[in-house]
Amino acid sequence: MKSLAVLTIATFISTVAAFGQEARKPVSRWESNLSMGYIGYDNEDSPPPPDVIWFDGTQPAGQVDDMNRHIAIIKSFWFYPFMPHVLALGLSFDYVTDDLPISINAALNVPTKTIVPFVSAGAGFSFSGSTLRNYGGGLKVRFGKKIGMIAEFRHYTIKKHPFTGGDPVTRLSHYYGAGIAYLY
Repeated sequence: MKSLAVLTIATFISTVAAFGQEARKPVSRWESNLSMGYIGYDNEDSPPPPDVIWFDGTQPAGQVDDMNRHIAIIKSFWFYPFMPHVLALGLSFDYVTDDLPISINAALNVPTKTIVPFVSAGAGFSFSGSTLRNYGGGLKVRFGKKIGMIAEFRHYTIKKHPFTGGDPVTRLSHYYGAGIAYLY
């Protein structure tokens, strides 16, 4: 009876040791995304100049400044600290204004194999004194284990300090872009 107990315990210990030494596939905890797209500003962004008055004494309504619409680029690096491919913390360089803001973001991903929906939110700053907040989401489509495409939308609130001084200007903008997503 003792030999059976010793044999059972020895088998259990060797099984646990073998399980601990078993080679497991490494989990990709880093992701790099690069997307390029279009950024447009809301109509409230360019109110009429205060000195413009029509002949009837009224002011014209605000107009969209087409010169401020441009191509935008977002480069982001994501790390999955706790739940691989679900919760990500990231750093992104958002070329959405005339300076380069850096933002810290968090994202939730649905951990599917081929099509990965996600939502994200973050806040950041630029060295020129501007600040920004963003939220959005999109889809990642995986072509293999490591590479895929990303399509994303972000809504930005950018508080920009004019170079000439004065009060900061808040701008609301929408980014639509697509690019490459890579896990490593």
